[in-house]
Amino acid sequence: NKTGKGEYDIGHVQNKFRQLVWSTMQKSISEKIKEPWISPYRIFFSFGTLMGIAAIGIWTVFAFHGEMLGFYPGFHHSFGIVSMFLGSFIVGFLLTALPRFTASAPASTLIVIGISAICTAELIAVIFGAPGIALILCALKFVVLLSFAAPRLLRSKFELPPSFVWIGAGLCSVIVGALGRAFVEMGKLENPELQQFFQLAFTRGYILSLIMGLGSRLIPALSGVVRHIPQLEKKPSFLVSQQKLIQILLVIFFFLGLGLESSLRLENSVSIGLFLQFFVVCFEVGFIWKMYRRPEESARGQALFIASWAMVTGYAL
Repeated sequence: NKTGKGEYDIGHVQNKFRQLVWSTMQKSISEKIKEPWISPYRIFFSFGTLMGIAAIGIWTVFAFHGEMLGFYPGFHHSFGIVSMFLGSFIVGFLLTALPRFTASAPASTLIVIGISAICTAELIAVIFGAPGIALILCALKFVVLLSFAAPRLLRSKFELPPSFVWIGAGLCSVIVGALGRAFVEMGKLENPELQQFFQLAFTRGYILSLIMGLGSRLIPALSGVVRHIPQLEKKPSFLVSQQKLIQILLVIFFFLGLGLESSLRLENSVSIGLFLQFFVVCFEVGFIWKMYRRPEESARGQALFIASWAMVTGYAL
């Protein structure tokens, strides 16, 4: 821009330069916030490993120096394994892999920092003997993870594996179980049936759901019983829709089994509930994972084959 005398307006040029520098800084800061400087799985896998060692190692301290510990570490062990060990691996895996599966934006730095802060607060609550607060923080952690995952699943450009229905069920199960157990720890819930159900949802429902959700795709391939993994499709096929419906029905039967196992009103409800869970696990392992086939000769293949049928055997016994 020139003035009336044919000279450049220096003030105008300076303003434009400031605007350009400021917009460049904003864009750079925005990009730094959107993409973390380190992959989420590196953070949460490392944290989970340390928490797993601590959750198991606390029994060693209790066995040899129980008087020094001063308390029975039952809650510390179970919470450490379920939320801080396994939960950290699930958080790290989903924050890293889900954006790639769904062709969506990666986890932002704010999400990673936020969940890391919740994990740290969980650890502090456990150390200082506040199980109710630790369980509420656990539920909050998985609510944040679910809020991260749900929009990406709904707007995914690819049709995800039908077994991923189990992952959503597992996240909902641990949230409900953690909140229910928090009420129990705070003395707000005395119903024994609900106490048992929340305990099962927090542990077995959560863990087995994640095994079914991730295992249906990984275990058959890693064990060698399935040589070809179907690629993700952009449009849902009729076969995929059928498989998804089957998985939804299996999820319903499984959690119905947990509910019946917790019931004290019906005769033989525990046996019926366990049979429903046995049926679901047996159907998944035998017909969906196809573990009736011979695995590869490697130690990994043999171990996964044995572990898969061990789940079925455990329910049968």
